[in-house]
Amino acid sequence: MSALNIARARLAAFGGPFGLLALGAAFFFFRLFPGVRADGQIYIGRAIADLDPAGVGADAMFVHDGQSALSLFTRIAPTLVDALGPFAAARAISLAAMALWFVALVAFCMRLTRVRPWAVALAVAAAPATYSFLSYGESLPLPRPFSEAFVLLAMAAALARRRAWALLWLCVSAVFHPIMALAGFALVGLMWAMEDRRVVYGAALCALAVGLAALAGVPPFARLATMIDAEWLSLMRGRNAFLFPDTWSLDTWSLQAVQATSLIVAARVAPSLRTLFLGALGIGVAGVAVSLVAGLYVPNLLVMQAQPWRAWWLTAVLGAAALGLCATRYGEADARERLAFTLLALAWLLARGAPLEAMAAAVGALSLTFAPRVQISHALARPAFLAVAAYVLVTSAITAFKAAPLIEAMVAAGAAPTLREIVGLVFSDILLLGMLALGMFGLGFLRHAPRVVAQAGAATLAVWVALVWDSAPDYDRALYGARKHAALDALMTAPGEVLWLKGRPEAWLWAGRANWGSEVQGAGAVFSRTLAMLYRDRVAAQIEAGFGGRELIGAARGSTESYFPNVTVDGLRAICARTDAPAYVVWPMAATAALDPALNARQWTAPAARVEIADAAGKGVFQRVQLHAVAACAATRD
Repeated sequence: MSALNIARARLAAFGGPFGLLALGAAFFFFRLFPGVRADGQIYIGRAIADLDPAGVGADAMFVHDGQSALSLFTRIAPTLVDALGPFAAARAISLAAMALWFVALVAFCMRLTRVRPWAVALAVAAAPATYSFLSYGESLPLPRPFSEAFVLLAMAAALARRRAWALLWLCVSAVFHPIMALAGFALVGLMWAMEDRRVVYGAALCALAVGLAALAGVPPFARLATMIDAEWLSLMRGRNAFLFPDTWSLDTWSLQAVQATSLIVAARVAPSLRTLFLGALGIGVAGVAVSLVAGLYVPNLLVMQAQPWRAWWLTAVLGAAALGLCATRYGEADARERLAFTLLALAWLLARGAPLEAMAAAVGALSLTFAPRVQISHALARPAFLAVAAYVLVTSAITAFKAAPLIEAMVAAGAAPTLREIVGLVFSDILLLGMLALGMFGLGFLRHAPRVVAQAGAATLAVWVALVWDSAPDYDRALYGARKHAALDALMTAPGEVLWLKGRPEAWLWAGRANWGSEVQGAGAVFSRTLAMLYRDRVAAQIEAGFGGRELIGAARGSTESYFPNVTVDGLRAICARTDAPAYVVWPMAATAALDPALNARQWTAPAARVEIADAAGKGVFQRVQLHAVAACAATRD
């Protein structure tokens, strides 16, 4: 068969050009752009720092940056930020990442199965994507999704037995994010080792080379000879608990158990893919186990910084792909297997909020998969999926009813939920159920529809998703829309850092200055002891001054009592009396609050308001943050 005919056959498996268009629209709908969130703030901040080394570049987290230099991403992002502006650059990067991810996913699914490969892609897109506190395929301005996409391309090449291409894509993945690429190297290497024992010898030589480099003091391998001291480790356990699997929640472990179950079941029903699925599971388990042991007993610096637990991202992707593959086998399965697949689908649907029930459903799926002698009547198997569908519809309706007051309160506070938030809150389970149903039962209901109607539907869906894909809130647009705010800049005439209480990247964007002590700086604590100790010291100073901040570190992390700190004259003087004092202190004020004249502060109103949920007396309260006070430490000392 010619290459052109092969390409046509593969395209036909996805429903032709319009089928691929509809699949792409669905994928992008599940990856709506949320704005510049999470680690996206750090990478866009890094780009701004590179463009402004004397201003934002003086921030401690960029001065003591121990990881950005390892990625090509940090060479590209500043150029885009300079040309487009921070927000437009972030959106463009996210769009490019998702486009590459989609292409890689299609290529991988095309090699994985010839039976409804689009159903496998839909399962990967719609399934819960989290592992620990991260997610695969994040629609954010990060190097991670680029690295993941190249690993998927490598997997597709490996399944096609094109080793040179697989190795090339893995190397490109490592250039973007070496930590994320490690799982790909491990799995592809394992697949090759099962066919050629010489690969094992090559891996042994690589391990020997790493050991020799560590003994010779070659960076970063020299860190293998360094242990993280107790003081540093304690800080990371408070601020970066996600590095330690023993601190993970039951929800995390439950989802990982469900993902693992999918891989085991799929390996049983598709023996030709057993090495792929079980290899992915083994590598993920090994990564989590190494992180668990390192965090509890042997806190080796290089191991902690390499974060082997992140290998689970590939386990999670293949777990979702395994779920989709099982869905495509539903029509040819017997009653026992159908019931097992239904229980597996139920486990995924329960994983978001009912961890124990999800694990019970997963155990049931495993039991039926490995009990071939158990006879199940079709009278039981046939209505099982309908029962699951009814359960999802009822629970989603209950969730929507309970969410109505929350959405109403958000609207009243001036923060109407975005489409992405509404989908995640109310419709995520229904959409996953729908994607699995399509995989199980196919598109037979479209058989009698005129082709032009199906094509028009695909095109309409694609246009609608293109219009709603940017789901960023107005606050992100205002914050990242410009590099400085003129009115704020006029209030800050002296050089120096800014302590922006209850803020993250605001000092970088609106003031064009380095943060003195912000939560965002703690993200890089594992890569620099100097940064970690500086962060701990300055957070402690804020707490001692009475500004709050216990949520920045330790047991209270993530629980903010109020976004309006109680700034007193004594507290302000204590911060400003330090030898490393910031030039200015900025803090949010309630709209009705009066500013104490003794603080010698001026008021400034941000271009947009952000609405946060504060834990006031154990009750969630929406607080609108827009009015701020700006105090110069020089005036306080005078």
